[in-house]
Amino acid sequence: MNLLTIVDVKDRDSPHLYVKCTLFLETHAGGRLPLLVDRGWATNQSWEDVRLEEIVDEAPVVVGPDAGGSGDEEALASGHWEFLTARARAEGVNVSANEMRTLPHHVELTEQLKSRLAKA
Repeated sequence: MNLLTIVDVKDRDSPHLYVKCTLFLETHAGGRLPLLVDRGWATNQSWEDVRLEEIVDEAPVVVGPDAGGSGDEEALASGHWEFLTARARAEGVNVSANEMRTLPHHVELTEQLKSRLAKA
């Protein structure tokens, strides 16, 4: 199993970086189970100034555990992995939170995003 974040353009017309991220669990059988569908980020950085590597590096952070300024980071991380594990188990995938947090995490950019970056 692997974690996979797919990054896509959120707003084609925005002059600034604006992307959405979907986190999937790739199963042993080859299926993709969506775990998080409501993540992404925007900046005031123009598309022309964005490097592909920046997006690839930032995506796992955006779909990862939230960093809390006032909370216990480990408690936030545990809650995140427990939530993802519950989503997977609800779909019949038997995985533990400890296993989930150690899975390889890959990032894939959509053709639309690659095209948008190439036009910049």
